[in-house]
Amino acid sequence: MKFKYLFLILVLFAVGCTNKVEVAEDNTFNIVTSFYPIYIFTENVVKDIPGVSVTNMTQNHVGCIHDYSLTTTDMKLISRADAFIINGVGLESFLEKAYETKNDLEVIDSSKGIEILKENFSDGDNEHIWLSISNAISQVRNICDSLVKLDEKNADRYIENTNAYVERLENLRNELREELYGCTDVKMITSHDAFSYLADDFGFEIVAVIEKEEGVSPTSKEIQEILDIIKEYEIKSIFIEEDTSTKIIDTISNESGAKVTILDAITSGSGDSLDYENRMRKNIKAIKESL
Repeated sequence: MKFKYLFLILVLFAVGCTNKVEVAEDNTFNIVTSFYPIYIFTENVVKDIPGVSVTNMTQNHVGCIHDYSLTTTDMKLISRADAFIINGVGLESFLEKAYETKNDLEVIDSSKGIEILKENFSDGDNEHIWLSISNAISQVRNICDSLVKLDEKNADRYIENTNAYVERLENLRNELREELYGCTDVKMITSHDAFSYLADDFGFEIVAVIEKEEGVSPTSKEIQEILDIIKEYEIKSIFIEEDTSTKIIDTISNESGAKVTILDAITSGSGDSLDYENRMRKNIKAIKESL
């Protein structure tokens, strides 16, 4: 009989321990981000806040997420999310599917209030807003404002972290503008439309895009037009992303004498909270050296 009571006590103790673990898990505020730059922004907003976790849903995906399809793992992650933070501007084409996974999903659109540029030479919205430091600051503030409402007990910490990060980004923008001091009337040719916001931030003008539609090669006529523009403006560099196919670009480079310079669209990575700042510095350094 004593053994029976002892067994019951042990069972109840085990159940009690299990419940404590479940409660701890339930008390975690789970944030999921749609892709890498949004993850970096959010990490800086929630830095060192106990009980708040951030997961980048597309952490194993390389490149932009225009045509990304949700996996079973993604849907499980979304189903447990207290907040799902996105870039917006239509970049996350899988959003409807995400709502099907969790119809009461709290989606934070970081593009709220940002002036959206049209893609060069087309009518579509340009989604690459994070490549403007000014826009990045707005995105960070949007993320903070929404998290403050959803997780009120940590409101002061979100605001404190956001103010510190925004100050860093403002200093970065001033630093890079100073770095480019004297680089006026800069004309740029890019592989496609990823860098319009970066150009806008620093007063550059994109005069031609090689792929007017991403993944679609230019015609012979369009290539000749690009060669004419390079000659007209005496352009010294063609700016491309690291994963861009270079066959046609190499041809244009060889015929025009303009060298190829790689810029980073910061669409994927596994860096720390300073990664966005460090990679933007490298971009500006590459542009300055190309001029």
